[in-house]
Amino acid sequence: MRSVFVVCFLLSMPVLAQEASKPTAVPSRRLVTRGEMYSPLQEIYLDLEGSAGKPGDMIAMRICSGEPLPVAMFLAVVNPLGVGERIAKEGMNGRVFFSQDRIMILRSPDCSVTHPPYVPLEFWGVPKGATLPPFVESAKLCQVLLEGRPSDELAKNQMAYRQSLKKVVAEARASADAVVIVLGEYNVRPSSSMRSALREAKSFLKQSRLPQNRYFVRIKPSAYYDPEYSAGGEPNIPAQWLYE
Repeated sequence: MRSVFVVCFLLSMPVLAQEASKPTAVPSRRLVTRGEMYSPLQEIYLDLEGSAGKPGDMIAMRICSGEPLPVAMFLAVVNPLGVGERIAKEGMNGRVFFSQDRIMILRSPDCSVTHPPYVPLEFWGVPKGATLPPFVESAKLCQVLLEGRPSDELAKNQMAYRQSLKKVVAEARASADAVVIVLGEYNVRPSSSMRSALREAKSFLKQSRLPQNRYFVRIKPSAYYDPEYSAGGEPNIPAQWLYE
């Protein structure tokens, strides 16, 4: 038994050394509160350049939410789709570029915080060969197709809003992978017309007989509202999105 123990120990030594040198994902800043969208992104880009700026490296944006990934992306303090597309198109500070298949969107309920003002979004640098941070759902940016009808296109009248609901449901029925998301955003408190429009959307989608896991109606505070510079009133109509 003693000789067997010695042999196993010696054989395991190269394995231990190999594991110790394996690259690991490097966390950058976590965005949680209103007003973190602009200058912190530049700092995050600098962090990611240092941890994942070489060929074969990846970046990951992890949403800390218990909601399914399609709706979690819209509830996050910053929508990772917009940030990911910006990085793929403009690069980080115009220097380091990532193709869409090297930009990951993850979701994990284990990194959430108790009663957050917004759903946190984390940024991670993932060197080549490193394991992604823990997650329960994931998608590459290139795997996500998004079609949207922002609220300013729906606010003409109630009939236009209802027609848009019908159209988005018809498009969802035509694609087995599509998910309908109706999202109401408010600045200080939701207007009565916003709440009414959300109730109507929820009722309409329920009657559409789409599976319950293929449509979501949610409301969230706007992460972009700044009372010092925003003179307009509360939005009245939620936006509709089709996620595939």
